[in-house]
Amino acid sequence: MSRVLLIDDDAGTLFGYKGILREAGHEVATAALGEDGIAIARREFFDVVLCDLHLPDVSGLQVVREIHDSCPGTSLVLVTAWGAPDLAVEAKRLGAATYAEKPLIGGELLTVVEEARGGANPRELARSRRVGYAARRWAGPVVRAVHLTDDPKTIRAWCHGVGHARGTLKGWCRAAKVTAKESLDLVRLLRLVIRHGGEPWDLQRRLDIIDERTAEALIRRAGFASDACVPDVETFLSQQQLIVLPELVDALRERLVRG
Repeated sequence: MSRVLLIDDDAGTLFGYKGILREAGHEVATAALGEDGIAIARREFFDVVLCDLHLPDVSGLQVVREIHDSCPGTSLVLVTAWGAPDLAVEAKRLGAATYAEKPLIGGELLTVVEEARGGANPRELARSRRVGYAARRWAGPVVRAVHLTDDPKTIRAWCHGVGHARGTLKGWCRAAKVTAKESLDLVRLLRLVIRHGGEPWDLQRRLDIIDERTAEALIRRAGFASDACVPDVETFLSQQQLIVLPELVDALRERLVRG
């Protein structure tokens, strides 16, 4: 089944749609504001997003455009009680897979979700099926940590910086079949790669590692030589040996492009 995000400011609509979709086996998240929906869609992967046209903060058309631009593999449906042919054309121009008019009752809602999922770009669908939910969920806090102001030197600092409980983050790492320590080492090196590509590694100074042997051990575990220069991001992801599962590396690439 699909992961579905519902964006609508009407609590009754969210409650009703959520119940119908969950009973059919779909995993459902909700948002009452457009900006919240955009943030959730960027943070987690969804197969389908259903967005109401009239929201309190931004237009549903803007939500469709922003999620379409930043979330490959997600199909979007613009939903409204005020249908018009021109609106349907504009929604699809901005990236909606389809357009639906309220009310969506029972099977109508399920049909809209199924048709939207089937209407996604085949290349994007193939990629999204290669990269599972656990991998995407793990990649989210990894990439968010890359953009933190300060280097997260410990798992505790990493959790605090990205706003997740330590147990939650460790659980996501276990689900992705990696350790939190391996993930944190990747975070710290990836931050360095993005900021200092083409320069010397200089781990002791850049990562504030006091012991030279500790710095040497980290760079060796990552599969690089300390006397070489920092590679570009794609070379680093392709050659690093901290996270070797291809699905996780693909999830990182996807999140970095979106971020």
